[in-house]
Amino acid sequence: MKRRVEFGRPTIPQGLEVRRNLAPSVLRALLWFDGPLAALAVSSVVALGVAWDRRSAQMAVLWLWAFIAIYVLLSRLCCRRRVWRVAAGLCIAAGGSIALYVVLQFSYLGYDVKVPALSRIGQAVGSILPRFGHWAPMSNSVATLLEGLVPLAAALALRRTEIGWRLAAGASGMVMLFAIALVASRGAWVALCAGTVAWALASAGDTRSGYAGKAGAFACAVVTMLVVAVAAHAVGPSGAGYQLGGIFDRPDRLNVYRNSLVLIQGFPFTGIGPGDQFAMALSRYALLIQVPFLTYAHNLYLSVWLEYGLAGILSWTALVASVLAAIVAGERAELGTRFRGVWVGALVVLVHGLMDARQSVDRWTMAPLFILLGLLAARLKRGRLPVTAGVAAAPVVAVTAFLALASPYLRPCEATWQTNQGMLAEARAELGGLAPADRTQALTQAQWYFERAVRLNPQQPTARRRLGILAIDARRFDEARDHLEVAWQADPGNPATRKALGLAYAWTGQLESAKELLAPIDAIVSELDVWSQYWEQQRQPSQAIYAARLSLTLLPDRLEASRRLTQLEGR
Repeated sequence: MKRRVEFGRPTIPQGLEVRRNLAPSVLRALLWFDGPLAALAVSSVVALGVAWDRRSAQMAVLWLWAFIAIYVLLSRLCCRRRVWRVAAGLCIAAGGSIALYVVLQFSYLGYDVKVPALSRIGQAVGSILPRFGHWAPMSNSVATLLEGLVPLAAALALRRTEIGWRLAAGASGMVMLFAIALVASRGAWVALCAGTVAWALASAGDTRSGYAGKAGAFACAVVTMLVVAVAAHAVGPSGAGYQLGGIFDRPDRLNVYRNSLVLIQGFPFTGIGPGDQFAMALSRYALLIQVPFLTYAHNLYLSVWLEYGLAGILSWTALVASVLAAIVAGERAELGTRFRGVWVGALVVLVHGLMDARQSVDRWTMAPLFILLGLLAARLKRGRLPVTAGVAAAPVVAVTAFLALASPYLRPCEATWQTNQGMLAEARAELGGLAPADRTQALTQAQWYFERAVRLNPQQPTARRRLGILAIDARRFDEARDHLEVAWQADPGNPATRKALGLAYAWTGQLESAKELLAPIDAIVSELDVWSQYWEQQRQPSQAIYAARLSLTLLPDRLEASRRLTQLEGR
């Protein structure tokens, strides 16, 4: 075997050196974001099989695959510095153009007045020109689309390149910031604040930054937090506390998250499928109402779990962990301002995802995240960072930690799987538009799955709750109460079980017990009035009277309700 001899290096067999260098290059190509995104793509195809609204599910999956394709192209084609800079510049130009459209057309877009002062400024600027377009994106969707591009624009403006590039990037960034301010997305404001703080901390730890740069970064973070605090205080009727808490308000975001978790308890393995499945599933199986109320979960991570199931949320967890590992590795290698601008932009999107998820409704708002991931992967490849054991293990550790935290939703697995299958059968029966015979068959199948789950785990709360609700539909009120009491004992904090058991108590005449459970529920009085009318139409006079009595007990001194109760009791 021939040997190469180089000054200052040991003699290594040529074939052995090729094999030694091949493995790290393959790892660099595959271990950052490719693996988690490939797993997410596969989980999206599997999720198509559980969706009852197949058309919207197919469109959602096509959007996701298109974004993954964009990521693949950017991560492979932008390894050269000039190509990377052109691609980043085009993204900033597109974001700036959209922001300029929103600013100049603000008075025609019909946005709600969240901050009167900002709204007046937007109306003044937006009335300069006549309306020249019909596109009217939702205000929070605009913020979701633009927020991740702002740090990238800042990085291009701060980088020592041609003055024209810097001015164009800076102008685009300022326009995007102005548009985000006008649409008054508080979640985007908080996410940008978090991104600014992260940038400041990274700059403070940069060995290439002098004392002036570190002091400036720290001052930037402090000023950003002060500006957000002052703006929040100026916005609301009750001060800063109300406005910062208002991120979870209208509707109450914490209740939305809680009810989304109730839905996840029913579909933990498969999810409900991508697309427009959420609204009716939440209403029927968490809120226990018959009309759609909310169209998405207002949390990106919950939305991923609901749309793509356990495999999807594990893939997403691995992706987030890979991004964080890439940030740490890239900052240690001091890859520069552009790298920092890209990862801060991705971080801003991920932080905002904790408070909202417009990507679940307006799918095009997901594009910046995948663009940023592609640019980030390309910069990492160009930096030729070694893939250490810690970096490779980060997704595995994150997935393991997630499974440990999610285990209460999954154990015992066989009973939970049977419950999941029963929920899918019931959803197909009630929401899938089946023929009457097929609907009856699907409901029978759902009941069989729930009963099997209860045999495997008598304390399975979701199976018990659904058996109780099916018993109510069959007018077996005592049986329903017994199932729901077991569900409540197994999971006493579950809002759906609280409501279902309270209604079961009402239908069996236990009005005091029903009052104790139902009193904290919003709008329950109007629901009971509707129930009273429903039971009257179904020729269930006792349940109609119980509903009317309970409604008057919860909200007395209503003349019309009193007259209706008197009429029911006199029949």
